[in-house]
Amino acid sequence: MTTSPNANNHIFIFSVGPVQAFIAQARKTQDLYGGSRLLSHLAATAITTAQEQGIAITYPYRYLTGGSTDDQNIPNQFAGTYEGAGNLATIGQAIEDAVRNRFTHLAQQALQKLQAPPHFDQQSYFAQINSHLEITWFFIPHTPATYAHDYQTAERIFGGLKNIRTFAQLPEKGRKCNLDGERNVKVYRKTKDETDTDRLLATKLFTTKEQICLWEHDDEQTRYKLLQTGEGLSAVSFLKRWFEYDKQEFPSTANIALYDFFNWCANKPQYLHHLQAIAICLGKTPNFYQSLYTIANEINGQVFYEENHTPKFFDQQGLPDGGLNCVRQQVQKLPAGRLQKYYAVLSFDGDNMGKIMTGSFLKPDKQNEYLLPFQKETSRLLTEFARKVTEIVKFPQGKVVYAGGDDCLALINLNHLYNVLLQVQGEFHRTVNSPLQQTFADVLKPGFNFTFSAGIAIAHYKTPLGITLQKAHSLQNTAKETGGRNAFAIGVLKKSGETHETCFKWEQLPHLQTITQHLQADNFSDTFIRSLNRELELFVEMDGFINQIENANFIRLEMQRLLERSKKPDLKNADFTAMQNALHHLLDNTRTLEYFLEALNIANYIKRQTNKPLKTAAHAYQD
Repeated sequence: MTTSPNANNHIFIFSVGPVQAFIAQARKTQDLYGGSRLLSHLAATAITTAQEQGIAITYPYRYLTGGSTDDQNIPNQFAGTYEGAGNLATIGQAIEDAVRNRFTHLAQQALQKLQAPPHFDQQSYFAQINSHLEITWFFIPHTPATYAHDYQTAERIFGGLKNIRTFAQLPEKGRKCNLDGERNVKVYRKTKDETDTDRLLATKLFTTKEQICLWEHDDEQTRYKLLQTGEGLSAVSFLKRWFEYDKQEFPSTANIALYDFFNWCANKPQYLHHLQAIAICLGKTPNFYQSLYTIANEINGQVFYEENHTPKFFDQQGLPDGGLNCVRQQVQKLPAGRLQKYYAVLSFDGDNMGKIMTGSFLKPDKQNEYLLPFQKETSRLLTEFARKVTEIVKFPQGKVVYAGGDDCLALINLNHLYNVLLQVQGEFHRTVNSPLQQTFADVLKPGFNFTFSAGIAIAHYKTPLGITLQKAHSLQNTAKETGGRNAFAIGVLKKSGETHETCFKWEQLPHLQTITQHLQADNFSDTFIRSLNRELELFVEMDGFINQIENANFIRLEMQRLLERSKKPDLKNADFTAMQNALHHLLDNTRTLEYFLEALNIANYIKRQTNKPLKTAAHAYQD
């Protein structure tokens, strides 16, 4: 597979950002989705331009869908090879210019949506846009005989270049964006009481009318999802929220929490009737509510919760003034136990991706010859896996924000959390790891195993989305660092502020699911968990306590005693044994006593949020 050296052979690496901060700066799920899609769109623009410049893309792999490339989930970084004699600086700059020009063009389209008045200072608007993107690209010579070494060098240098941040400081004074907190507000929607524009500009926005677009409080209702009353966004944040808004609205955290309820209503005509009535209360047309999927994704899910049945909430959301009492009456007829308020954010990332893509797991004498085909096949398999993730995580299981191959971000309905995790983890092995092991069996070092680690943050639908996202990413890092990779870390952010966290290898997930399922079936009361926490809390801080055999045996005996006391009278022996075995598996494979106890606490909390009596919401109001 070697060819004669060519002085014109180069490796090219390109990235566009910022990524994590840009995506995580979100108040709505639409911000999260829009930011992800916008970055994918810009990365796709860069790849297309690179191909036009004669660069052969190594990764990511792009599928053809209906005759065109599928660019919904493109990573922000790509690599390729160039064998031409063109000017490298000119080629790289052409790719960068294409991305920046596309970003500016989209900003111009968003500006039209702003309906800016003639006196609006567009220069300050585009100053925010032009200073946002962080683009890095790099060429390095290579020869086929030294491709692996050259690529490893390229990645090392490129990593250093990305750490060198250049930025243009914007001399802005005024109210900062509600979303990013960095740039001045460029569009603001007035509240009902803000009738004095001059006073608003002077005492709240700290700017002049030339620097901002003001939307009236009662502007057309369809734009309330773009901008709520009292909310102000910068040019970049508005572009993110607006991007592809007209093509697809992303379901809110409340809608995700209610996904299983909506699906449950499909075969319950009496409850489906109430959903349709609520849609009409909110001003939807009869054609709208014919699709349960449409109701599940586009009705404001927060109206199903009693705490939001206030005139202030309906005004902030731009909902019909006369819809409040109508919605309240219909919601009171729904089963309160099904109106769940918690959901999960799933964030996962491939383990050792840097080492895998630089050939560290290939045999030394095979690296130069096989690294390039190994990279391409790995990219193709990861892209195929990403497509399967979007097929797994869909209504009523949840919704994918981004699936780029080795990394993914999704919102999951709590009732389907375990099944989604098990399906995704199993699919990764079948679609990516196993084919690589078979295809490159003679090339890979012994023991090669491509895995991923995940962070799962369970939160109330009203918990600020940015906090939940940060927690999910933090738990993902815990799974990699504390869990030793090929692991998952799961945490609960209670509305009260209390948190629970645990971390295990993937092999223990079915056992945690078994414990949760027995609690959900009321085979055992949760008194055994509370008692175990109370009895063992003094030993949590003792290093190595769980690793001493006599201590582990004591815990097993105590668990058996507590299980016997908490089981339901007619429980089958097989169910008791299954619960006991699951507990023993977790105990035998936990890193710390705290992780074991927290796993039980999380299982119990999931049970409490997914298994409630089916009384009506009207009854719940009286509790």
